[in-house]
Amino acid sequence: MEKKGSKREKEILEAAIRVFEKKGFNGATTKEIAQEAGIAEGTIFGYFPSKKDILHQILERVVDTVIPELAVGSLEQVLGESKGRSPEEAIRIVLHNRLNLMIEKSAMMKTVLVEAQYHSDLKQIYKEKVYRPIRHLLEQNIQELISAGIFRPIDVPTAAICSMGIFWSLMIEQTLYADENSAVDIDERISKIIDIVFSGARRVEEK
Repeated sequence: MEKKGSKREKEILEAAIRVFEKKGFNGATTKEIAQEAGIAEGTIFGYFPSKKDILHQILERVVDTVIPELAVGSLEQVLGESKGRSPEEAIRIVLHNRLNLMIEKSAMMKTVLVEAQYHSDLKQIYKEKVYRPIRHLLEQNIQELISAGIFRPIDVPTAAICSMGIFWSLMIEQTLYADENSAVDIDERISKIIDIVFSGARRVEEK
């Protein structure tokens, strides 16, 4: 087995992500991954014993890169950069910050999300190392917003679940379903989401 974390290993993983994104895990072959990486098929097995090991390594990359970056871009840091702005603008900055990161990692995240539905071992690892840490971060962020007086006292776990739903929907819209003709302007979409979050959907009756 070749050295873990080597340049060649990273090239194979990046090629696998592109192939898995197009053909899915079951539809892809190590031969296609090798062709995408510009190497001989046998070279892959010097780094990964099987195609399944490649999939697990992609999940590890999500755990090692996406989660820490979400944590480093903490709400405290983002809000610090938006001092003097309105609460709505502060939330807009947070949404942009997280969404841009997830779009940047979208191919990797899509591979993990799709394949976790069909591989119980992958699903369990995703639940423990991706879903729960992200939800925990959201709960911390929401609690900080409550403490700062930006949000009223609300049920934090429920608010985190709602936030995850909004967030994943935004990411899916901007990656899976967006094209040159139908892509929705992300600034406009975020502005409307913030309006609903802060103002609600209930009609205010005129007195």
